[in-house]
Amino acid sequence: MTPRQEALLLINAIEADRRLWDKIADSEEKIETIRNGFLTDEQKKSLTSRTYKRLVYLVHSQWAEKERYRCESVGVQLLFMGESGYPKKLEKMENAPLVLYVRGNYSFKKPILSVVGTRRSTYYGQQVARALGRVAADKNWTLLSGGALGIDGAAHSGSLDAGGETAVVLAHGLDHVYPKQHEELFRNILSSGALVTEYGLGISAKPWHFPKRNRIIAGLADKIVIVEAPKRSGAIVTAQIALDIGREIWVVPGRIDEKICSGSNKLLYDGAHPLVDLADFAETLSPITQLHLLNSKKEKSKSLCPNISEKEQKILNLIQNHGDQTVDNLTAQGKMTAADVISCVSHLSALDLIYSSGPGRFRASIESK
Repeated sequence: MTPRQEALLLINAIEADRRLWDKIADSEEKIETIRNGFLTDEQKKSLTSRTYKRLVYLVHSQWAEKERYRCESVGVQLLFMGESGYPKKLEKMENAPLVLYVRGNYSFKKPILSVVGTRRSTYYGQQVARALGRVAADKNWTLLSGGALGIDGAAHSGSLDAGGETAVVLAHGLDHVYPKQHEELFRNILSSGALVTEYGLGISAKPWHFPKRNRIIAGLADKIVIVEAPKRSGAIVTAQIALDIGREIWVVPGRIDEKICSGSNKLLYDGAHPLVDLADFAETLSPITQLHLLNSKKEKSKSLCPNISEKEQKILNLIQNHGDQTVDNLTAQGKMTAADVISCVSHLSALDLIYSSGPGRFRASIESK
């Protein structure tokens, strides 16, 4: 490890911002003051007394070298700002992370689509997120998020199912798993992508880590899609940061009576790109390779619904064309018996082509359209 790398690792460990590094980066002598823990009075102005004591402790315990060894032993790569492998897009940010910890095979060379949204997402929102994940995979874009429950997880699942590459930016060390429910998802991500963080091994997630994590998501992304986000949410924080640094923001319109869509709908009102058609959005990405994802409805019915009967296809078409439908509506419009309609609805639900949108009501899934 070079003196420069050791200094970066130490400053990163005490969670000091880039200003301290900028004060010493122009001089090897100044870098040595960090490595030795003997800061000048001017340098100390960037730190609280507690943070400075933390730095001195890390220096005296030879923490940096031990951290490097721990990372090597568990297959974690360290990427230092200004050096080979560190994402160029992040370097341009004023508050860029000084060090990235990366587990997995990931080069940051592909264009990146970030899909983020609320943890308390609707079934519809998760369907849209999965579809966006498949679009990213089809276009050979990396799918990026914070790996949260709800929208984030659904987007990763869609990309992985389509053979895509995904990456997650975490708010804790790579030897922790949060949320616990995504332990298997994170393992699957490592098979074709990476887990990324600025936090060292052994560091658990703290509330203030998540907003800091969001700036990395915004900085890495080329395009960001917001799917269902309330006004006070991490997804909106990510979008605001992305706007400040000139990233392209897309928003999936949500119901005006749903609080989980209040923030994302406000972004639309403020001028974000409305994502109202997956095929049109896909055309804004790199050239498409032929995937089953967004063919015509007729072709898709054959490929996605090979085992449905003529009656089931009729019911599916009615639900696709008319939105929320009850069994009574379908019985009347389809000119079928209630027993036949219930049988059709049960099979279509099992195939995930429709879903319950309320008591006794059914709506077509994204996959069926």
